[in-house]
Order: sequence, then structure tokens, then C-alpha cells
Amino acid sequence: MARENILFGFHAAEEALKKDVRRVNQIWTSRAHSSSRLQRLIRTAREQKIPVHIVDSKALFRLAENPRHQDIVVEVSPYEYQDAASILEPVTDESIFCILDEIQDTTNLASLIRTAEGAGVQGIFLPDRRSAAVTSTTARLSAGALEHIKIGRVTNLAQWIERMQQKGIRVICADSSATMAWYEADFSGPIAILVGNEFKGVRRLLKDKSDELVRIPMLGKVASLNVNVAAAILLYEAVRQHRK
Repeated sequence: MARENILFGFHAAEEALKKDVRRVNQIWTSRAHSSSRLQRLIRTAREQKIPVHIVDSKALFRLAENPRHQDIVVEVSPYEYQDAASILEPVTDESIFCILDEIQDTTNLASLIRTAEGAGVQGIFLPDRRSAAVTSTTARLSAGALEHIKIGRVTNLAQWIERMQQKGIRVICADSSATMAWYEADFSGPIAILVGNEFKGVRRLLKDKSDELVRIPMLGKVASLNVNVAAAILLYEAVRQHRK
């Protein structure tokens, strides 16, 4: 059984059953599933004709490979990415997108997904290669946000940026060497926030394609922020200006 197909814990199980029950293949739970929350999950699964296996705690630990399984483990089908073009429909003045350039760490990807979903992002775009993939670990760490946001993969991010711009979407790129601070930029209208690799940042070609480069001033001794924190600052500035 592929590890990437395994979810565990209340939140991940609830979101899987609520948002995309067709991806849920089977469930394992403890012989002593006594909590009302767990009982509701099991009842929902059985109503949906999903096989529920009653096993002991040792079996649950072997399946989850984590002691914090909360007495429920779920096997799901592999994550299905959305068609990237469909994510762009429709584009409105309130649309916010996120472009992630070669994010490598699964934890960072999960945090970015959670942040983007919280900011009401319409969709996230990843490159086909040299990027962390969406896995069961991503699903678990995103605390359910993965089930509520669309993610597409594209072959060429530079060409994809051009396509977005043709639809009137402005691309604002986080870059520590930019002259403009993030709070000086115009985030009105449909925009895409572009953030890059944890170590190298955004690739030069993608910077050149962007409409704006903005920096987040660092006043301490550390040279840069975690990519998720940087994305959160820019995304919520977009939310603020859109609501204003």
C-alpha cells in the first residue's frame, strides 16, 4: 500500500468524507471507537458504503506510522490535480491566484495550501517537475484545506504567466532585491502572487515575466522569511486591498 495514499486523524478523515468521498477507498478504526466524533465518522462511512475495518491499536500504528492517528486511518485514491485552464474560469476583479515556483519541502507546500485557502485563493499552480507533489502528507499537514482549493500543474510556468496576463491577471512576485516594498504595491484587480524555492527564490525568467517585484523588509539579522510567511503577507495584502 502506497504511503502517499494514507490519511489519519479526525480532521483529515472528516474533510475526505465531506469534500470528495469518491476518493475514499477504505477505513480502519479501533475496536474501542467510543468517542462521538469517531462514531459519526464511522456512521458516515458506512452510509456511503465505504468498507470499515475494525482493528487493534497496533495495526492502526502500522498503517499510519504515527502514534497520533486518533483511532482512524483512511486510504484514499491518489490526488487528482485540476485542469489548470479550468481554474482560471472565471476571472473577476476579486480573483487571487498563487504560483509556486519549485517548492521542495512537503511541509512548506502544505502550509502554503492552508494559507492560500484561508485567503480565498481561487487556485494554485505548480510546475510539473522539480516541485514537491501533493501527497497524503500534504493533505494531513494542510489540516483539511486541500479539500477546498484547486491545484493545477503546468509544464512551463513562464508561458503560463503570459497566459494569465493575457486574461488580465497581474503577477506580483516576492523578491528580496526588489526596490518596492510590498505595502507600496497595487494589489487591486485580478492578481497572482508568485513565490519561489526555499533556497533560491523565484527563477530569473519568472521574475522578468512578472508585472511587479516586491520585497518584504527584513530588519533583523536573518536574510529572508519562510516562503509560507512571505506568501501570507502578500496574499493578505491582496485581500485587504480587494476588500477596501
